[in-house]
Amino acid sequence: MDLQALASIGEIVGAIGVVVSLLYLATQIRQAQKVARAENVRGGQAGFGEHIAALADNPEVFRIWRTGHMSLGDLDAEEAGRFEMILGRYIRSFIDCHAAHQDGLFPSDVYHAWRLAVAGALLTPGGAEYWRTYGTLFEQWNVEWYHALEAARSSGDALPPLELRKRD
Repeated sequence: MDLQALASIGEIVGAIGVVVSLLYLATQIRQAQKVARAENVRGGQAGFGEHIAALADNPEVFRIWRTGHMSLGDLDAEEAGRFEMILGRYIRSFIDCHAAHQDGLFPSDVYHAWRLAVAGALLTPGGAEYWRTYGTLFEQWNVEWYHALEAARSSGDALPPLELRKRD
């Protein structure tokens, strides 16, 4: 076997090594995506669960949440501040779920349950008042979605899709 034949064999072995490496890398990427998806679901469910647990475990927090949704004016300044913090955190948790959903890392069924819950919270009188006060602090796609929610409520239509976020 001459030097040229050995070089050819080396090239073939090298090419096979590259293909095997690429296949391994593709497998690792798929597994990492599955792990990321599972972590996002767990995080989204944990955020929602923490919210529900806080309401269920603390009658005072539940009273503030319920009263705040009906009318922020029925809460004193401290209670209104607590309501705003709770609702703001709730919305931010949903925004994280939305971003993960847009990236394919959050399942549609869990995402749509969150979307309905947040839409319901924002469409209450207290939720609308919160949005009038703090809506400008959110990204433009959030603002557009909220306006679409209000329009749908006014016309009796179904909730608008949340595909208003522009992909970077």
